[in-house]
Amino acid sequence: MRTWCRVTIQDLDGVSHTVEVTATTLYEAVTQGLAAIRGNEWVAEIAGGFNVVKVSVADVRVEAEVKRGQQPSPDSLNSWDAGLSAS
Repeated sequence: MRTWCRVTIQDLDGVSHTVEVTATTLYEAVTQGLAAIRGNEWVAEIAGGFNVVKVSVADVRVEAEVKRGQQPSPDSLNSWDAGLSAS
């Protein structure tokens, strides 16, 4: 089963880069992620050899959008949080 994965690695300038891929194994996710990151012109060289590649797997994708300048009141946040706890 193909799963959405987020792959992150740091380049030689210390900048972290993240891409999303679908993969069936951890190593497939790493391979696809590194290929996508290396192909991006914003990415400095990535060190070879021992380097940490972070892979985050998401079975369920959750996305939230908050409109800037419209912060909810503490009361509305508390009622929203209570609703989540009840479900």
